[in-house]
Amino acid sequence: MVNHASSILPEIPCNTVNLAVHWWWGFPSSLDIRLLCRMRSSEGDWNSSGRWREYILPSIAGGDLLLADYLWDKVHGGRDDIVKYLRSFAEERNWNAEIFGSLAQDILHIPVEQKYRNKSLSPPQDLYRFWAHGALNWSPEYGTETSAALLAVLGRMGEIQHRLWRGQTELLLPVIDSTRLILCTHLTRKYGANWPTRWRLPLDQEEIEAVQNNPLSSQLGHLKSLLKYHIPKERRWVPLIDLLHSMRNRLAHYYPVTYPEFDDLCREIEQNLQRRF
Repeated sequence: MVNHASSILPEIPCNTVNLAVHWWWGFPSSLDIRLLCRMRSSEGDWNSSGRWREYILPSIAGGDLLLADYLWDKVHGGRDDIVKYLRSFAEERNWNAEIFGSLAQDILHIPVEQKYRNKSLSPPQDLYRFWAHGALNWSPEYGTETSAALLAVLGRMGEIQHRLWRGQTELLLPVIDSTRLILCTHLTRKYGANWPTRWRLPLDQEEIEAVQNNPLSSQLGHLKSLLKYHIPKERRWVPLIDLLHSMRNRLAHYYPVTYPEFDDLCREIEQNLQRRF
């Protein structure tokens, strides 16, 4: 028998010889939701849209399948659009601040050791009611978290922005750095291993030492300066480096980017790298 926990609280039966009680807790994980995104994307859909969904959706929905399905085609909007959809989802489930307000404060201030180390097969007993309505999730990736839909109802924009940001960093930072490495490799092959220090030194002493040992260590700021002012033959790469540098700095300072910006980055990388090397 599968039953909503909210309908049997607080009289949840105990395990006996002929009865085993299992809790829907900790699964599917955020990683499972990401795998679902990959499996449901057709070969032709594996573009910037599919990649964006694969990282942003699990970060927002956690392990909530209902919320993930609801947001499937809605995660490409800006933060305000996503908040609107989250509130609509909460309304459909009859969630409101009056019902969950006090409980939400409990979970929003849950101790770190309980948030990340709760690996039991059931939710904390004092949060049964919260979990039973689908407003509380746990995953190995993010620990115990309040549903993003309830955060929207409670006006907790900071927590929602954090979930957008963490999904974007997982997606974008490897893309940005791998593109930087491709450009550094190209310059090393063409100009030799001393190109990062031939015309000018980086501003940071640690970076000076790093590029002297390995030219692939050159960072975006120094790379942009060299190409813009000292290597005119490579100046065509400056707009792409500008875009990478700006996006990396925004994420480093906790400012999420938008899907159209990510789509533009993917197009810029494809046009500038895949067609010119």
